[in-house]
Amino acid sequence: MNKTLLAAVVSLAGWVGFAAAQSPPAKAPDAGLDHPPCEPLPADTAPCPRWWGSAEYLFWVTKDAPLPIPLITSGPSVGNLRPAFGQQVVIGGENIDSKPQSGGRFILGAWIDPERNLGVEGSYFFLANHGIRQSASSPGDAASPSLALPFFDVTVPGESSTSISLPGEFAGFVTLNTTTRLQGGELSAVSVVTRSSRFDLEALGGFRTVHLGEDLTLDISSPGVGGFTDTFRTHDAFQTRNQFYGGQVGMRGEFHSGPLFVRGAGKVALGTMHETVSVSGVLLTDDFSSPGVLQTFPGGYLALPTNIGQQSRDRFAVVPEATLNVGWQFGSHLRAWAGYTFLYLSDVVRPGDQIDHAINPTPAPSIVGGLAGPLVGPARPAPIFHTTDFWAQGVSFGVELRY
Repeated sequence: MNKTLLAAVVSLAGWVGFAAAQSPPAKAPDAGLDHPPCEPLPADTAPCPRWWGSAEYLFWVTKDAPLPIPLITSGPSVGNLRPAFGQQVVIGGENIDSKPQSGGRFILGAWIDPERNLGVEGSYFFLANHGIRQSASSPGDAASPSLALPFFDVTVPGESSTSISLPGEFAGFVTLNTTTRLQGGELSAVSVVTRSSRFDLEALGGFRTVHLGEDLTLDISSPGVGGFTDTFRTHDAFQTRNQFYGGQVGMRGEFHSGPLFVRGAGKVALGTMHETVSVSGVLLTDDFSSPGVLQTFPGGYLALPTNIGQQSRDRFAVVPEATLNVGWQFGSHLRAWAGYTFLYLSDVVRPGDQIDHAINPTPAPSIVGGLAGPLVGPARPAPIFHTTDFWAQGVSFGVELRY
């Protein structure tokens, strides 16, 4: 990762040197033009701006969180609770709607030569931590439905499940939480390709980083009913982290007519995506001891000793981004706009894709309902490193100051 950062810095320095040597001198304003290159409006007499800074409010949506396997089913209490026999999936089995997220983007840049042909610009963006919660419950009375967690039993083999609630014996309370965090930054050299009274075109080159972190947790409680006060709680957690570092090139252009302007940009970054998957699980119960004497066991339902742990790897990734803004210039120093952005990550890991639906229940006390013995048979669930793509897109509203 340090080598990638060093290479990006060297690339940026080379780009700045090349741009300084190749950039043409600034063109003098043509007489009689309604929008000279230096002054945004004809009546302005202020000097050409040397630096710029902007702030944007982002209202974006991201690609839905994958959860392809059914996690919790509900239905009548039947032998083995096989989902094929009248069971309805209440959690899982389909992607989780991500919902819109708020965030911000901040940019600061400056021209570093007198002719304003070569500059440097830094930016940072983020989406606020975003969580989605799903739940299911059954009180455990005689008329209530059963809740179950289906899985593929590799020891039989075949489709099976374990009870989360059972009428007349124990209740069931299930909570699934997913969270997403997205942020990133850029450091770029800016070189003017052409500048006129109505159109500006600039080349960009530098370094980019994007971080995507997601969590999926499944919390289940199955307390006894009918006078029993035993505790039986599990916690399964799947965490993924994606950290992109790479070099970036791009172009951006702006058309202006009086105070109205339209600005578009296209960029693409090539580099390394450092991907990490962490799995943990625990069972807390007094079912296997005296009432009130709680014991802790490694592993819940989906996170068991065979897949608990952390693994990481580096993958080549491509990160393109496109933006389009339409705005209005207020005098020499202030402008505002509304726009649209599309950001794409070619290779990421996401928590719902890391769940192994095939389970060997022999070392899992939460499934066998008693003190588990050693592993007998295949080591499942196994660690999974399934990758996919990711995108974020949406509208933005921003203001910029130039001096």
